[in-house]
Amino acid sequence: MDTQEQIDHLIGLAVEQRNELARLEQVIPSLRLQLRSEVELAMETVEPELRADLSAFCQQTAEQQIAALRGSIPTTPEQIEAALSGKVAQARVDLAASTSERFSSAVSALDSRVAERIAAVVSGLEKTAAEKVEQYIAADRERERAALEQLQSDVAGLSQRAFAAADTLTPRGPWQAGETYKRLDIVVLGGSSYIATRETTERPGRSARDWSLLAARGGGVGGGSGSLVDLTGPGTPGQLLISTGSGFVPANLTAGPGIIITEGPGSITLESTGGGGGGSGTVTRVAVTTDANLAVTGSPVTTSGTFSLSLTNTTVTAGSYGAAGSVGTFTVDAKGRLTAAANVAVSITSGQISDGVVRSLFGKQGVLTALSYADFDTGATPAAAAVGRVRYLAAEGTLDLGLAGGNVEALLGVDNHVFGYNPSGTALSKGQAVIVNGSSGTRLSITRGLATSDANSAQTIGLVAEAISNNQSGWILTQGLLRAVNTNAFNEGDTLWLSAVTAGALTNVRPTAPNHGVRIGYCIKKAGAADGIIYVAVQNGIELEELHDVFVSSVTGNDSLFYDAVDQRWENRTPSAARTALGLGTASTRNISDGTASPTGGVNGDIYLQYT
Repeated sequence: MDTQEQIDHLIGLAVEQRNELARLEQVIPSLRLQLRSEVELAMETVEPELRADLSAFCQQTAEQQIAALRGSIPTTPEQIEAALSGKVAQARVDLAASTSERFSSAVSALDSRVAERIAAVVSGLEKTAAEKVEQYIAADRERERAALEQLQSDVAGLSQRAFAAADTLTPRGPWQAGETYKRLDIVVLGGSSYIATRETTERPGRSARDWSLLAARGGGVGGGSGSLVDLTGPGTPGQLLISTGSGFVPANLTAGPGIIITEGPGSITLESTGGGGGGSGTVTRVAVTTDANLAVTGSPVTTSGTFSLSLTNTTVTAGSYGAAGSVGTFTVDAKGRLTAAANVAVSITSGQISDGVVRSLFGKQGVLTALSYADFDTGATPAAAAVGRVRYLAAEGTLDLGLAGGNVEALLGVDNHVFGYNPSGTALSKGQAVIVNGSSGTRLSITRGLATSDANSAQTIGLVAEAISNNQSGWILTQGLLRAVNTNAFNEGDTLWLSAVTAGALTNVRPTAPNHGVRIGYCIKKAGAADGIIYVAVQNGIELEELHDVFVSSVTGNDSLFYDAVDQRWENRTPSAARTALGLGTASTRNISDGTASPTGGVNGDIYLQYT
């Protein structure tokens, strides 16, 4: 192919490409529309899956980050202490490194100054102390010398006066407490002799004001104490000198369990009263003494041997007592011994039996022993009700027991009663609904209920079974049949509720919220006060937050209930918290579009509805 042909071919290719480009320009708008439709259709299908995957990924990431943070943050006292200990140790190391050099130089300088100061002070103290000691020793020696010369002079003068007036000295022997001694009376105490300087009852001694020492025990004036009495006093009989660790004091012995202490002048006697004292010894004689009810042989035992005890015979004849037609009678003394026994024939009089029924036994009404069962006459007309009386009521099909007070009877197997105390300030009437509001110490305290609040209705216990005056006690029926009550305001079969209008009253219309729905029971028979019957079966209503898996706190308007998977319970959330939990953002308002127009001004969390 020559050059012209190549040129013509290239021109032809260029024309074809230009035509193709022109065709593509015409097709592109329709392709764009088709592609947009296909993308929008794909997004409608994929978007929910993407949102779910994104939500799961965010939840997983948040849980992993929370777990990591929980693992890194110390939560127990031991972890906190370990973390703080590490930081404190590092701070100590840093502080020691930064202050060691300054501290060492300061300590060295301080040691030098202290050493110099101590040396100077010690030197001055040694010199001063030596001078003071010499002065004290010299002064003490001078005082001793002067005192000795004065004492010798006094003794010499006293002796001269005593011998010069020998006719006036009166030896009185040992000193006696309570005696009155005159001037120049001479006594002896503790081995030393004393002369009275005036009339006195004072005890002689070196420090006594009314006595002068003539001769000390051991010979010569200036000897030590003559006796323990001079040091401690005379004490009381039985006292001992007990060391305190720093001296001796007079003290008496204290008797422990099973010990008797007898104290006297110059003696102490310890005596055991028995009972495991732990003593030991040899028993040389054992004897038994009894009254006429026991016979003893072999007593006393002095070295070895045995003795025996046996009961003495009584006048009771050995044998069996009581038979089919007789009963045994016995006499027992204060020691539990039979002193008489006899058989007495059984005798039942005609007055004890009526219509084949035993009305009394052993001469006493209402006494039965060893009763295995009792059959009640189910066809007889029941006797009048009485406190403590059990009777069969054919109309009720069960037994009836008269309760304390005489106003209430309980059907066995049907009724449950509790004795309550009324401190409310007003009397309670039969048929009123009551709640528990405390205790009197021996009984539950009760007051009328009202279905307006939890405090006035949650503790509803039953209906008043008898009139109860203020500060008195009476019976409350907690479950069963309340008979003889006016039910004309209701219809038979009505469910009865605690009234939210009148305290203690009943209604057959269930109170609506926020009042409380407390079921009291059911109207069995519609009649007046003599014949109406209510079956009591109290069921207290509950609030939402009283459910075991619901936690409600600080309720506000428009709160929602959400399940917390971590705490495993339902919790209330405020509107803003609810929007956050649903991933709708925190704005207080949201746009809602019906899809007929393109949304404008949308924010995160807006809701768009599209329908055809």
